[in-house]
Amino acid sequence: MEQQPKKELSSEYYQAKKAELGSKLKTLREKHNLSLQDVVHLTRISPNFIIALEDGSFEKLPGKVFGRGFIRNICQIANEDSTPI
Repeated sequence: MEQQPKKELSSEYYQAKKAELGSKLKTLREKHNLSLQDVVHLTRISPNFIIALEDGSFEKLPGKVFGRGFIRNICQIANEDSTPI
């Protein structure tokens, strides 16, 4: 039985997923009537990093671990589970 080669996911796919995640975060913030400054104050995350997350510009973050932590913190202040995100 011959194994099929794994399909390579395109960079366009990853860009679309990052943009989708950023959009979800921004929608979550707005749904809970939180301004950017509210999130900065409550999480102590730099506004530049929050904007980068919401724009899907993950390359502007200090690292993957920090990005996951930022997402977890933002979800926590909105009383949302970060697992589906």
